[in-house]
Formats: sequence, C-alpha cells, structure tokens
Amino acid sequence: MSKSGVLQYYPSSPVLPVSVTQLAQFITVCNNRKYQATTITSFVSAIAYVHKIHQFPNPSDTFLIKKLLHALRRKSVSDSRLPFTIRHLQDITHALSHVLQDTYTIVLMRAMFLIAFFGLFRVGELAVSPQGQQIVIQHQHLKLVTEQNKVTSCSIQFNQYKHSQGQVAIIPIKRMSEKRVCPIRSLMKYLKVCRIRQGPLFQHLSGHPVTTSFFRSTLHSCVVFCHLDPTRYKTHSFRIGGATHAHLSNMSPVQIQQLGRWRSSAFLKYIRPTALSLGN
Repeated sequence: MSKSGVLQYYPSSPVLPVSVTQLAQFITVCNNRKYQATTITSFVSAIAYVHKIHQFPNPSDTFLIKKLLHALRRKSVSDSRLPFTIRHLQDITHALSHVLQDTYTIVLMRAMFLIAFFGLFRVGELAVSPQGQQIVIQHQHLKLVTEQNKVTSCSIQFNQYKHSQGQVAIIPIKRMSEKRVCPIRSLMKYLKVCRIRQGPLFQHLSGHPVTTSFFRSTLHSCVVFCHLDPTRYKTHSFRIGGATHAHLSNMSPVQIQQLGRWRSSAFLKYIRPTALSLGN
C-alpha cells in the first residue's frame, strides 16, 4: 500500500504499521481492479517484508488475510492447457517430418516428445533454458534395462529437479506395444545416431544441447500442422497428458506422484480424463 493510498483512505493513520483491516481492504481494492491473484500475493509479500525489517507485527500472518488470499487463488482463472493423448502423440510425431528439414533432428525431437510424455518431464528438465543446464538430464543419468538382448525399459536418475530438496528421483520408462509412440524405440534410435555420449542427453548433431526455445517452437509448428489450438496445447501438455494417461492405465496416485516428482497433492490437477474429449 503506497503512502499516497494510506493518506487518501486513512488520512489520520500512520503509514506503518498496516492493520489487518487496512490490508484486507487493500486486497479487496486490488481484486476489484482485476489484478491477478499472484500479483496481489506479491504485493502482500512486499508489505510483509517491510513490516519485518521494521520489526512490526506482520498483518498478513493472520487467519483473515490467509483466507482472503486462499479464496483469490481458488477463484483465479483455471489452467486452460489441454493434455496430449496417445492419438496426439501419433499426430505430432508424424508432423515432425513436415516441419523439420533433417532426419537427425526429427529422430531427436521424436525421442524428446515421447520421453516428455511418458516421463512426465518439464521442458526445462529436457532442454537447456537461459538459466543454464542445472536441472537438465545428462547422458550418465540414463540406464538401459536389457532382457534377452533387447532393451525393454530405461530409468533416468534425476539428482536435481524442482522441489527436489536433495532427494534423488528415479524415472522408469517402459517399452510400449504401439511402435509409433514407443519411447524406448525412439530413444534407442536417437542413441544410435547421437555422436556424443556426455553432457545433456538431448543434443543436436553439432553437439549443442537442445534449447527450450527450440523445443517450444518445434512443438508449436507440429501443433499448428495438426490443426490443434496452440494456445491450449503447449509443452506442459506432455506432463498433463502423461499424468492423465498414467491414471487411465490404472497407475496408483502414489506412483503418479512419484513419477512426476510432485511433493504435494498438486498432481491431482494434472489428471484430466474429462478434458480428453475436448482435444479429439
């Protein structure tokens, strides 16, 4: 709350400390002005910080303010992104040969798309973001499981990921009967043509790691080619679709939570079997 705002609404009150009532009214005004819940929460956090450094009681650390912020988050616009389905995977991986020029990159991106779906990966875990390679899976993290001279599955050991807090995650990925969307077949095909076996797992022929911008732009081109809505089908559609597919495949909630590396029940928002009809 700015000093001018305090003087306008509370001319006889000091700027600090802000009372619980004043903060509640401030939140209401922000909401009436159509500020997003995340923006209002940031404002409240800033106010709390100012109170902390001045050693004033924190008005946001009260039942009323916490309930107000919780209500704002609940009424905020729901996630409009839709899950990819197995049919979508078939279509967008087929589209790669129409939106990309060279065979190597087609093989590379097909493997990335399928691993993203069945491993419930975030794009920043597969491709290099502007912030660097801190959480990108590496070649040495991949372990192939062979039975009767055939790779039947793989596991990816992830030492650092969002909310990891020092815990290591093991992501198992199995061979699928449907060849066109089998992540293991696609991964093995990529590994056969990949020249460099160190550093980030997914690399261009030049040895440079795939970037998140390249991943997103390629996916966008495939989505448009398949006549899907690019505002609703994005990189996170792999993670949402993978969680939904796991649920429909009778994977338990605990297994889905572990596979997606969620530390809370937030993963339940990613299971959207009722949304699949919207994408058909």
